[in-house]
Amino acid sequence: GSSAVTSEAVASAAVSEIVTAGVPAVLCAHGENLPALVTNACEALGAAPPDELSLPKSGFWVLHMAGGALAAAERHRLSEA
Repeated sequence: GSSAVTSEAVASAAVSEIVTAGVPAVLCAHGENLPALVTNACEALGAAPPDELSLPKSGFWVLHMAGGALAAAERHRLSEA
């Protein structure tokens, strides 16, 4: 519905604002939302998103920025005990 579109637009704008602020930040979201958020972050920094955006449970992304641009994207998977 329209509330989903509005929520996605708000999240996209918030991610863009956060990643272009030039300060360290941590964003936490559910796995089904992370591909869109990582894509928004990369696009806000003028970079293409990684090819594979999915993560396993307890996985996370680290986006490194330098000079207002994406310098590196790391996907981390915690090993199962």
